Amino acid sequence: MNWIDSYYEALEFFYFEPQHMRRRRQVNPELQKAVKVAKSSSYFGTVKKHLREMEVTLNHNIKQFFDLAPDSLRNKLFEVVFEKPMKGAFELRGRDVLESYFGPKNVMQPDFLFVSEEAIVSIEMKVKSKSSIDQVMKYALLGLVVEKEQQQKQHHLILLGRGTLEDQFKQHFKTADAVKQALPENVNEFLSRKREWQGDKERFSQIVEAMQIAFWNYERFSRFLQDARPSDLDNSLGAEVCRKLVDGLREEFSLRKLL
Repeated sequence: MNWIDSYYEALEFFYFEPQHMRRRRQVNPELQKAVKVAKSSSYFGTVKKHLREMEVTLNHNIKQFFDLAPDSLRNKLFEVVFEKPMKGAFELRGRDVLESYFGPKNVMQPDFLFVSEEAIVSIEMKVKSKSSIDQVMKYALLGLVVEKEQQQKQHHLILLGRGTLEDQFKQHFKTADAVKQALPENVNEFLSRKREWQGDKERFSQIVEAMQIAFWNYERFSRFLQDARPSDLDNSLGAEVCRKLVDGLREEFSLRKLL
């Protein structure tokens, strides 16, 4: 058992005890019988297998990892990905904070959004589905929205998926630069569907031009985590917790056959 297994244990509990997710009311005998059958069956094994193939559950696992891992690990990750220093503390913004950014002008729900005083780093993760130029443009628009609340920043996007970059898009882009080169020609068409942002076309175009894009697959991410993992000789409490976090996430990548 590791910390990610406890996540699926929680899902299993609510699968077998769904009444805790609903208002209390009188349960009819037939429903009581159905609950007993569910508890005695092995069907959850099939459900659990499906859950461990879903993109959204892996998203939950990675988010929990970032919530609990040392904040300095975020900077180290971004520095390795983009091959440059990344200063300042990066805060992982949650859904509630994003709603305060978006208000009624809902832009998107990013997989991961990290914001520091100087920079924004977004992570778009895929397991089976493909990304698109339109999705990349939405991350540029997301950056514009954050700037509206704060100040101009440096913009970065990490594409995280299985295989190679070519596997992430229908256009089979070979390099991150090729993805970037396809963006500017789509600005007008993209903003034509976002009329409330057309007045910000100049800054949006600047973000599109300047945004740094990088691709990592799960195997590369797993190697980074292994390299960042504290030595077994370090007996401090923080090192022990960090090792458990890293080992659990890397094992999940392996169980999902992402490596």
